[in-house]
Amino acid sequence: MRRVTVLMSVYRAASTVAAATDSILNQTFGDFEFLIIDNGAAIDGTSAVLNTHLQLRNDPRIKLIVLPENNGLAAALNEGLAQASAPLIARMDADDIALPQRLEKQVRIFEQNLRLGALGSDVTFIDVHGNIFGRGRYPVGAKENIAYLKRASSLAHPAVMMRRNAVLKVGGYRPAFENAEDYDLWLRLADHGYEIDNIPEVLLFYRLHGANTSQTKRREQALRAWLARAFHVMRSRDMPDPEFENHPLDESALSLVAEDLKQSFDIEMLELMSAQLSLQDESELHNIVGEVRKLQLQGSELKPAARILLRAALGFARNKNYLQAGKAFLAALSYDVPEIARMMAAKAAGLFR
Repeated sequence: MRRVTVLMSVYRAASTVAAATDSILNQTFGDFEFLIIDNGAAIDGTSAVLNTHLQLRNDPRIKLIVLPENNGLAAALNEGLAQASAPLIARMDADDIALPQRLEKQVRIFEQNLRLGALGSDVTFIDVHGNIFGRGRYPVGAKENIAYLKRASSLAHPAVMMRRNAVLKVGGYRPAFENAEDYDLWLRLADHGYEIDNIPEVLLFYRLHGANTSQTKRREQALRAWLARAFHVMRSRDMPDPEFENHPLDESALSLVAEDLKQSFDIEMLELMSAQLSLQDESELHNIVGEVRKLQLQGSELKPAARILLRAALGFARNKNYLQAGKAFLAALSYDVPEIARMMAAKAAGLFR
């Protein structure tokens, strides 16, 4: 039996799937099987590109699973989990690049910590052309990850390795949380006492596709992330998970949520949506700042508002729009949240360089 199963779903990735595949086959750690899920990829020619490349590589570690149609990422990954044979699962996306020592470094940490359920890493962000434009840093330490999960996902999904038996024990991926299925999974792993952590070094080049996600899609993703978090809080109160159909949740699911959790819904949704924004797109940064300023905020709502404005300030500064960066920075400071003020003081030295 192999020690690791690499699990990659493929859909609409004709221009990138060969490089993604090679980055796994060229790992320094070789004791893995590579399950590639063709998730209805014939629709745009990706299947043909993939099959040609697999014939060229002719690697016995590869197992191709062909699904007749695309039923979403969660369904494809659950199929892969069912067919995987190794105790550790390494996620991979068909448009990303794994650095050569990724699997080796993650396996070593799993062998040292039997309480670990999921392990990610920092990532380098690249655009559709492969140009580097930033680094994604994620929380390090089990306690730090639990704290971060209370407001957002603390892991970059395609950089994650996880224990298969832990994922199956908590029910695998839930398709109802489409585009937030990873966050929902991390929360359920934490509920069951598994540790979540990150390696503080880059092990993956993570490709972002720019501002091609509509506002409607962003809101749908943010809503499902918000619901995953709300259900997590309800479980912590010994309330059972609400029953829902196995299709993507919409705003009608808010009726399943405890009333007190909906009091800060608007600002919490904005924070989740702001996390999806490209810091390179100034129009999006202006829009999110404007949305925050429309709200009448008080009490616990001030902290997420300040975090949104600080993220916008950093985005403007990266684009060298220091006037707007300063305005957003001061707006965040005006909320007089001590925790945010300390965070901003730590970042201020580098903000206007």
